Amino acid sequence: MFLNTIRLGDYVYGSNGDLGPSFLTAIDVRTGQTAWQHRGVGRVSMVYADSKAIMLDEDGDLRLAKLTP
Repeated sequence: MFLNTIRLGDYVYGSNGDLGPSFLTAIDVRTGQTAWQHRGVGRVSMVYADSKAIMLDEDGDLRLAKLTP
């Protein structure tokens, strides 16, 4: 899976997972530690605009989210 990530301040947001379940994940770039994971969002491609993430998942569902650490 090749999907993009978004860096906002000291955090990187993106989806991960291969053949099994996928998670939307926030990682602290200073420490490399996972800040949180959300199972309700699968593999997504994202763009960031107007302080919101616009996400298109592998099933074609479009989501709008506010990303915070």
